[in-house]
Amino acid sequence: MSAVVFVNGNISTDVNLKETNGAVVLEIQVACKDGTSTEFVKCMAWGKCAEVINEFCSKGSKIEIIGRYKTKRIKDVKKSITINDTYVLIDKFEFYSSSKNIGMYEFLK
Repeated sequence: MSAVVFVNGNISTDVNLKETNGAVVLEIQVACKDGTSTEFVKCMAWGKCAEVINEFCSKGSKIEIIGRYKTKRIKDVKKSITINDTYVLIDKFEFYSSSKNIGMYEFLK
């Protein structure tokens, strides 16, 4: 069981939907303010969740995410190393437009 992760901030990358092996996927980074510093959190959405974010959100959009940590392990055979790429898999999200709450979307698998 993965721990629940809350991410609150603004989308800091372009929102682009991609297709991989017949499924749609979306990767974004969310800029989260923490006092005087800003952290950039990589987030990923699949299926209908990805489609809704792609349709209604853009770079700079305010978003609140509830998800869980996931790690992709990428092997670089040439360098004989394994790279761990950690991100938040989006289960639920809420976004805002012109300081108006659009709604909470839940995509639990």
